[in-house]
Amino acid sequence: MRAPREFQMNNINEIEISKTLFDVIRIRATNNLDTSAEQINRLIQSAANKSIHLIHNEAGFPIGYVAWAKISRDTLNLAAKMNRLPALPYEWFDGNIKLIFDLTISKDWATLARYHLFLFLRKHRFFSYYRNNKLTICQHRHPRHNGYFWQYKKLNPLRIKLIKSN
Repeated sequence: MRAPREFQMNNINEIEISKTLFDVIRIRATNNLDTSAEQINRLIQSAANKSIHLIHNEAGFPIGYVAWAKISRDTLNLAAKMNRLPALPYEWFDGNIKLIFDLTISKDWATLARYHLFLFLRKHRFFSYYRNNKLTICQHRHPRHNGYFWQYKKLNPLRIKLIKSN
């Protein structure tokens, strides 16, 4: 007797989430990084919403990852004013602007991972990240069809009213 199709689809999604989380935890463990319960919770939510991009080497071994939240313009404005990550769970996946909250790259593969990171970022018109407790918002400097894929300009967080969600 076969299981219903809905159960099979949910099971496949759970397997994909588990594989992604296993690779993320393995990358963090090989780099000797501490992982808090809050960080694990964010990574689980990102894996469930397919907001983690794994970076692999030529052999297919994971060497890094990028985890992000899909936030709205209003949430980005609030994050700029409060200078912190969004606090409420629904704020993490209600928009189209990428807020990178975790980026981990193995030290041995930094050059290759950097190239793959640039290839990943060129797909996004806007992205933002925190570094040293400061929010940075980036936008493509040139239209993407010109070939200048990794030239970004940093936007002033006080003028982010100009940003419109895609």
